[in-house]
Amino acid sequence: HPRVPIIIPMYIRMGRKQRNAGGLILCLLLCAGPVFGLEKSIELGKDSLWGDLQSMEGVTAVPGRWGFHDLVLSSGEYQPDSATELLMHFNTAAAADATGAYTVSGAAPLISAAASALGSASAAFTGNRQGVKLIAPPQGMFARGTVWGDFTIEFWLYPATLSDGESVLSWSGFSREGTGPQQAQALRCYLRDRKLIWDFSGLFALPGGGTLPLTLVGTRQLLPRVWHHHLLRFDSRNGLLEYRLDGEPEAMIHTTDTGSEGGSIAVPKVGLAYAGPLVLGAGLTAFLDELRISRRFVEDASLSRYLGKAGAITTHILDLGYSSTRVARIEATTLTPS
Repeated sequence: HPRVPIIIPMYIRMGRKQRNAGGLILCLLLCAGPVFGLEKSIELGKDSLWGDLQSMEGVTAVPGRWGFHDLVLSSGEYQPDSATELLMHFNTAAAADATGAYTVSGAAPLISAAASALGSASAAFTGNRQGVKLIAPPQGMFARGTVWGDFTIEFWLYPATLSDGESVLSWSGFSREGTGPQQAQALRCYLRDRKLIWDFSGLFALPGGGTLPLTLVGTRQLLPRVWHHHLLRFDSRNGLLEYRLDGEPEAMIHTTDTGSEGGSIAVPKVGLAYAGPLVLGAGLTAFLDELRISRRFVEDASLSRYLGKAGAITTHILDLGYSSTRVARIEATTLTPS
Protein backbone atom coordinates (compact mmCIF):
# COMPACT_ATOMS: atom_id res chain seq x y z
CA HIS A 1 0.00 0.00 0.00
CA PRO A 2 1.47 3.39 -0.91
CA ARG A 3 1.59 5.52 2.23
CA VAL A 4 2.82 9.07 1.79
CA PRO A 5 2.79 12.27 3.82
CA ILE A 6 1.66 15.28 1.84
CA ILE A 7 3.69 18.44 2.44
CA ILE A 8 2.06 21.67 1.31
CA PRO A 9 4.13 24.89 1.22
CA MET A 10 2.36 28.24 1.63
CA TYR A 11 4.39 31.09 0.19
CA ILE A 12 3.99 34.76 1.01
CA ARG A 13 2.47 37.10 -1.51
CA MET A 14 2.72 40.42 0.30
CA GLY A 15 -0.70 42.03 0.35
CA ARG A 16 -3.14 43.53 2.82
CA LYS A 17 -4.61 40.22 3.92
CA GLN A 18 -3.09 36.84 4.63
CA ARG A 19 -3.02 34.13 2.04
CA ASN A 20 -5.22 31.24 3.12
CA ALA A 21 -6.02 27.71 2.04
CA GLY A 22 -9.57 26.55 2.56
CA GLY A 23 -9.22 22.91 1.55
CA LEU A 24 -7.28 20.29 -0.39
CA ILE A 25 -8.54 17.40 -2.46
CA LEU A 26 -6.17 14.53 -3.19
CA CYS A 27 -7.38 12.72 -6.31
CA LEU A 28 -6.26 9.10 -6.59
CA LEU A 29 -6.24 6.90 -9.67
CA LEU A 30 -6.91 3.29 -8.62
CA CYS A 31 -5.10 0.81 -10.85
CA ALA A 32 -5.43 -2.99 -11.17
CA GLY A 33 -2.95 -4.36 -13.75
CA PRO A 34 -3.62 -2.88 -17.20
CA VAL A 35 -7.21 -2.02 -16.29
CA PHE A 36 -7.67 1.49 -14.91
CA GLY A 37 -10.20 2.00 -12.14
CA LEU A 38 -12.16 5.06 -11.13
CA GLU A 39 -10.82 8.11 -9.39
CA LYS A 40 -11.31 8.44 -5.66
CA SER A 41 -10.74 11.57 -3.58
CA ILE A 42 -9.42 12.19 -0.11
CA GLU A 43 -10.39 15.60 1.28
CA LEU A 44 -8.33 17.53 3.81
CA GLY A 45 -9.73 20.59 5.55
CA LYS A 46 -13.29 21.90 5.29
CA ASP A 47 -15.56 19.72 7.46
CA SER A 48 -12.60 17.53 8.49
CA LEU A 49 -11.16 20.66 10.18
CA TRP A 50 -7.65 19.73 9.03
CA GLY A 51 -7.69 16.84 11.48
CA ASP A 52 -5.12 14.85 9.48
CA LEU A 53 -2.25 17.28 10.09
CA GLN A 54 0.94 16.17 11.76
CA SER A 55 2.61 19.58 12.03
CA MET A 56 2.25 23.25 11.12
CA GLU A 57 5.19 25.60 10.70
CA GLY A 58 4.51 29.31 10.25
CA VAL A 59 0.82 28.52 9.71
CA THR A 60 -2.24 28.88 11.89
CA ALA A 61 -5.93 27.93 11.59
CA VAL A 62 -8.60 30.65 11.67
CA PRO A 63 -12.39 30.67 11.10
CA GLY A 64 -12.97 30.82 7.37
CA ARG A 65 -15.19 29.96 4.43
CA TRP A 66 -18.01 27.43 4.67
CA GLY A 67 -18.02 28.02 8.44
CA PHE A 68 -14.95 25.80 8.91
CA HIS A 69 -11.25 26.58 9.39
CA ASP A 70 -8.81 28.06 6.88
CA LEU A 71 -5.06 27.80 7.13
CA VAL A 72 -3.23 31.14 6.92
CA LEU A 73 0.35 32.24 7.24
CA SER A 74 1.10 33.16 10.86
CA SER A 75 1.05 36.87 11.58
CA GLY A 76 4.11 38.71 12.87
CA GLU A 77 2.14 39.94 15.89
CA TYR A 78 4.01 39.99 19.20
CA GLN A 79 3.25 37.66 22.07
CA PRO A 80 3.53 38.84 25.69
CA ASP A 81 6.79 38.01 27.46
CA SER A 82 8.28 38.74 30.87
CA ALA A 83 9.29 42.26 29.78
CA THR A 84 5.95 43.24 28.23
CA GLU A 85 4.31 46.17 29.99
CA LEU A 86 1.43 46.70 27.55
CA LEU A 87 0.41 44.96 24.32
CA MET A 88 -2.66 45.78 22.22
CA HIS A 89 -3.36 43.98 18.92
CA PHE A 90 -6.66 45.80 18.16
CA ASN A 91 -8.10 42.75 16.37
CA THR A 92 -11.49 42.50 18.10
CA ALA A 93 -14.21 44.83 19.33
CA ALA A 94 -13.28 43.93 22.92
CA ALA A 95 -9.73 45.18 22.35
CA ALA A 96 -7.72 44.76 25.55
CA ASP A 97 -4.19 44.62 26.82
CA ALA A 98 -2.88 41.15 25.99
CA THR A 99 -1.02 41.07 29.32
CA GLY A 100 -4.26 41.73 31.23
CA ALA A 101 -2.55 44.48 33.24
CA TYR A 102 -3.99 47.67 31.70
CA THR A 103 -7.73 48.41 31.61
CA VAL A 104 -9.73 50.74 29.37
CA SER A 105 -11.52 53.59 31.14
CA GLY A 106 -14.52 54.94 29.27
CA ALA A 107 -15.04 54.34 25.57
CA ALA A 108 -13.11 51.45 24.04
CA PRO A 109 -11.18 51.97 20.79
CA LEU A 110 -13.09 51.63 17.53
CA ILE A 111 -11.89 48.48 15.77
CA SER A 112 -11.81 48.39 11.98
CA ALA A 113 -10.96 45.61 9.55
CA ALA A 114 -10.54 48.16 6.75
CA ALA A 115 -6.81 48.41 7.40
CA SER A 116 -4.23 46.57 9.48
CA ALA A 117 -0.47 46.42 9.72
CA LEU A 118 -0.51 43.03 11.47
CA GLY A 119 -3.38 40.72 12.26
CA SER A 120 -6.94 41.19 11.04
CA ALA A 121 -7.83 44.72 12.19
CA SER A 122 -6.60 47.92 13.83
CA ALA A 123 -7.85 50.78 16.02
CA ALA A 124 -9.52 53.58 14.05
CA PHE A 125 -9.33 57.13 15.41
CA THR A 126 -11.59 59.79 13.88
CA GLY A 127 -10.36 63.01 15.49
CA ASN A 128 -12.14 62.63 18.84
CA ARG A 129 -10.36 64.86 21.35
CA GLN A 130 -11.03 62.50 24.25
CA GLY A 131 -8.99 59.61 22.94
CA VAL A 132 -8.89 56.20 24.61
CA LYS A 133 -7.81 56.12 28.28
CA LEU A 134 -5.78 53.21 29.68
CA ILE A 135 -5.38 52.77 33.44
CA ALA A 136 -2.02 51.40 34.60
CA PRO A 137 -1.78 48.63 37.22
CA PRO A 138 -0.35 49.55 40.66
CA GLN A 139 3.15 48.39 39.71
CA GLY A 140 2.98 49.60 36.11
CA MET A 141 5.35 52.08 34.51
CA PHE A 142 2.71 54.82 34.53
CA ALA A 143 1.72 54.29 38.17
CA ARG A 144 2.72 56.67 40.98
CA GLY A 145 6.24 56.35 42.35
CA THR A 146 7.68 54.06 39.66
CA VAL A 147 11.22 54.48 38.36
CA TRP A 148 11.85 53.26 34.83
CA GLY A 149 14.90 51.39 33.65
CA ASP A 150 15.25 50.30 30.01
CA PHE A 151 12.05 50.71 28.01
CA THR A 152 10.68 50.64 24.46
CA ILE A 153 7.47 52.09 23.05
CA GLU A 154 6.49 50.96 19.55
CA PHE A 155 3.45 50.93 17.26
CA TRP A 156 2.29 50.97 13.64
CA LEU A 157 0.59 54.16 12.41
CA TYR A 158 -1.48 54.80 9.24
CA PRO A 159 -2.21 58.57 9.33
CA ALA A 160 -4.97 60.14 7.27
CA THR A 161 -4.56 63.91 7.64
CA LEU A 162 -1.21 64.51 9.41
CA SER A 163 -2.54 67.69 11.01
CA ASP A 164 -0.36 69.52 13.53
CA GLY A 165 -1.14 68.60 17.12
CA GLU A 166 -2.67 65.17 16.51
CA SER A 167 -1.64 63.03 19.48
CA VAL A 168 -0.70 59.37 19.13
CA LEU A 169 -0.22 58.82 22.85
CA SER A 170 0.18 61.01 25.91
CA TRP A 171 0.48 60.85 29.69
CA SER A 172 0.56 63.49 32.42
CA GLY A 173 1.14 63.56 36.16
CA PHE A 174 2.59 65.56 39.06
CA SER A 175 5.57 65.09 41.33
CA ARG A 176 6.41 66.76 44.64
CA GLU A 177 9.66 66.79 46.57
CA GLY A 178 9.06 67.12 50.31
CA THR A 179 6.85 70.11 51.07
CA GLY A 180 7.71 71.89 47.85
CA PRO A 181 5.22 72.77 45.10
CA GLN A 182 3.92 70.22 42.65
CA GLN A 183 5.83 69.85 39.38
CA ALA A 184 4.04 68.87 36.19
CA GLN A 185 5.19 65.77 34.31
CA ALA A 186 4.25 64.77 30.78
CA LEU A 187 5.03 62.40 27.94
CA ARG A 188 3.61 63.25 24.55
CA CYS A 189 3.97 61.68 21.11
CA TYR A 190 2.31 63.87 18.49
CA LEU A 191 2.45 65.12 14.90
CA ARG A 192 3.93 68.42 13.75
CA ASP A 193 4.97 69.43 10.24
CA ARG A 194 4.13 65.84 9.14
CA LYS A 195 6.79 64.48 11.51
CA LEU A 196 6.47 62.54 14.75
CA ILE A 197 7.58 64.38 17.90
CA TRP A 198 8.47 62.72 21.22
CA ASP A 199 8.36 65.22 24.08
CA PHE A 200 9.21 64.62 27.77
CA SER A 201 8.62 67.25 30.44
CA GLY A 202 9.55 66.84 34.10
CA LEU A 203 9.80 63.05 33.74
CA PHE A 204 13.53 62.37 33.35
CA ALA A 205 15.03 62.99 36.81
CA LEU A 206 18.74 63.46 37.56
CA PRO A 207 20.31 61.66 40.54
CA GLY A 208 21.10 64.93 42.38
CA GLY A 209 17.69 66.46 41.79
CA GLY A 210 16.14 68.38 38.94
CA THR A 211 14.75 67.13 35.64
CA LEU A 212 15.71 67.29 31.98
CA PRO A 213 13.26 68.47 29.30
CA LEU A 214 13.79 66.22 26.27
CA THR A 215 12.45 66.34 22.72
CA LEU A 216 13.16 64.05 19.78
CA VAL A 217 12.00 65.13 16.31
CA GLY A 218 11.82 62.86 13.30
CA THR A 219 13.77 63.91 10.22
CA ARG A 220 11.54 62.39 7.55
CA GLN A 221 8.08 63.70 6.76
CA LEU A 222 5.43 61.01 6.93
CA LEU A 223 3.16 60.13 4.02
CA PRO A 224 -0.60 59.92 4.55
CA ARG A 225 -2.34 56.56 4.10
CA VAL A 226 0.88 54.57 4.48
CA TRP A 227 1.76 52.22 7.34
CA HIS A 228 4.96 53.09 9.24
CA HIS A 229 6.55 51.46 12.26
CA HIS A 230 7.60 53.86 15.02
CA LEU A 231 9.86 52.86 17.92
CA LEU A 232 11.30 54.81 20.86
CA ARG A 233 13.80 53.00 23.10
CA PHE A 234 15.91 53.91 26.11
CA ASP A 235 19.12 52.34 27.44
CA SER A 236 19.44 53.23 31.13
CA ARG A 237 23.11 52.16 31.25
CA ASN A 238 24.34 55.01 29.07
CA GLY A 239 21.25 57.24 28.86
CA LEU A 240 20.70 56.68 25.13
CA LEU A 241 17.19 57.67 24.00
CA GLU A 242 16.57 56.77 20.35
CA TYR A 243 13.67 57.14 17.91
CA ARG A 244 13.55 54.82 14.89
CA LEU A 245 11.23 54.92 11.88
CA ASP A 246 10.73 51.65 9.96
CA GLY A 247 13.86 50.29 11.63
CA GLU A 248 16.08 53.25 10.64
CA PRO A 249 17.45 55.84 13.11
CA GLU A 250 15.60 59.18 13.09
CA ALA A 251 16.83 60.95 16.22
CA MET A 252 18.84 60.19 19.35
CA ILE A 253 20.02 62.02 22.47
CA HIS A 254 21.73 61.15 25.74
CA THR A 255 19.73 61.88 28.87
CA THR A 256 22.73 63.12 30.83
CA ASP A 257 23.64 66.40 32.49
CA THR A 258 26.32 66.85 29.81
CA GLY A 259 24.04 66.05 26.88
CA SER A 260 26.49 63.43 25.64
CA GLU A 261 27.66 59.97 26.63
CA GLY A 262 29.13 60.20 30.11
CA GLY A 263 28.04 62.20 33.13
CA SER A 264 25.03 61.77 35.39
CA ILE A 265 22.18 59.87 33.74
CA ALA A 266 18.57 60.99 34.11
CA VAL A 267 15.94 58.24 34.14
CA PRO A 268 12.13 58.53 34.09
CA LYS A 269 10.62 58.80 37.57
CA VAL A 270 6.86 59.08 38.03
CA GLY A 271 5.91 61.36 40.92
CA LEU A 272 3.87 60.38 43.95
CA ALA A 273 1.44 63.30 43.75
CA TYR A 274 -0.61 62.16 40.75
CA ALA A 275 -0.37 59.80 37.77
CA GLY A 276 -2.98 60.10 35.06
CA PRO A 277 -4.07 57.51 32.47
CA LEU A 278 -2.19 56.74 29.30
CA VAL A 279 -4.25 58.35 26.51
CA LEU A 280 -4.27 57.04 22.93
CA GLY A 281 -5.29 59.00 19.85
CA ALA A 282 -6.56 62.32 21.24
CA GLY A 283 -7.47 64.37 18.15
CA LEU A 284 -5.90 61.74 15.90
CA THR A 285 -7.28 60.75 12.50
CA ALA A 286 -5.50 57.52 11.70
CA PHE A 287 -5.32 53.77 12.14
CA LEU A 288 -3.16 52.51 15.01
CA ASP A 289 -1.97 48.92 15.29
CA GLU A 290 0.20 46.63 17.43
CA LEU A 291 0.98 48.98 20.31
CA ARG A 292 3.63 47.52 22.62
CA ILE A 293 5.47 48.95 25.61
CA SER A 294 8.35 46.85 26.93
CA ARG A 295 10.57 47.10 30.00
CA ARG A 296 13.65 46.46 27.90
CA PHE A 297 15.74 48.00 25.13
CA VAL A 298 14.21 46.20 22.12
CA GLU A 299 16.71 45.29 19.41
CA ASP A 300 14.60 42.69 17.60
CA ALA A 301 11.50 44.66 16.62
CA SER A 302 9.18 42.85 14.20
CA LEU A 303 8.81 44.79 10.95
CA SER A 304 7.28 42.00 8.87
CA ARG A 305 3.60 41.20 8.40
CA TYR A 306 4.39 37.49 8.74
CA LEU A 307 6.64 35.45 11.03
CA GLY A 308 8.67 34.08 8.13
CA LYS A 309 8.89 33.97 4.35
CA ALA A 310 6.93 30.73 4.06
CA GLY A 311 4.80 28.31 6.01
CA ALA A 312 4.16 24.59 5.63
CA ILE A 313 1.78 21.91 6.84
CA THR A 314 2.54 18.19 6.93
CA THR A 315 -0.22 15.59 7.05
CA HIS A 316 -0.08 12.27 8.79
CA ILE A 317 0.67 9.32 6.53
CA LEU A 318 -2.30 8.71 4.24
CA ASP A 319 -3.16 5.13 3.34
CA LEU A 320 -4.24 5.18 -0.31
CA GLY A 321 -5.99 1.83 0.09
CA TYR A 322 -4.70 -0.28 -2.83
CA SER A 323 -1.40 -1.29 -4.33
CA SER A 324 -0.52 0.41 -7.63
CA THR A 325 -2.59 3.43 -6.63
CA ARG A 326 -1.07 6.69 -7.79
CA VAL A 327 -1.82 10.32 -7.11
CA ALA A 328 -3.47 11.85 -10.16
CA ARG A 329 -3.59 15.46 -8.92
CA ILE A 330 -3.91 17.72 -5.90
CA GLU A 331 -6.48 20.51 -6.00
CA ALA A 332 -6.43 23.38 -3.51
CA THR A 333 -8.92 26.10 -2.73
CA THR A 334 -6.87 29.22 -1.97
CA LEU A 335 -7.10 32.99 -1.71
CA THR A 336 -4.00 35.01 -2.57
CA PRO A 337 -3.67 38.82 -2.40
CA SER A 338 -3.10 40.61 -5.69
